[in-house]
Amino acid sequence: MRQHNTSFKSPFTSRSGVEFSVDIEIQKSLIGAALMELYFQEMTKDYALEILNWRYSPPYDLYNQEISAASIEELLTQSYKAIVNQNGHLIGFYCTGDSAQVPKGRESNAYEKACADIGLGMKPELTGQGLGKVLFASILEEVEAMRPLRLTVAKFNQRAIRLYETFDFKQVSTFVNKEIDFIVMLQDEKWG
Repeated sequence: MRQHNTSFKSPFTSRSGVEFSVDIEIQKSLIGAALMELYFQEMTKDYALEILNWRYSPPYDLYNQEISAASIEELLTQSYKAIVNQNGHLIGFYCTGDSAQVPKGRESNAYEKACADIGLGMKPELTGQGLGKVLFASILEEVEAMRPLRLTVAKFNQRAIRLYETFDFKQVSTFVNKEIDFIVMLQDEKWG
């Protein structure tokens, strides 16, 4: 398959009226120029297996998951949704509720306030290219009825933290899990 290196700047307006633009460098033809057409699908076993096979480079390898019957079951029976492009290619996922929380955070009372927790992941080959803003904006529109929103992110993941801050998420607490610092972020109350 031939690789394409296409750059373009594309403006977007979310359903809530927030305008933003994204610089996108597309390096693989399976992504295509119309990546912005995102669709939320029920999680299937095929999607679950693909997600569990994703491998991130250090330090993001923290997000690599084990392939087991239990992990497949979690993706299929919990609140996970697959995110695909117009060609049906899986590009990410999101989850809500307990599935979006780090269990150690519950033990350290990081989730005391009643909030709607969200979590997400993007196909490793697509990370670091500026596509997160479009993906995250789409997820926020999908869960717009859930407020206030909260998420948890590893402290070293500065690119994700910067992204969340552009959508008015603020740090509200921290905790440590297996020697890794985590930040709990809450979206500004004006969205509630």
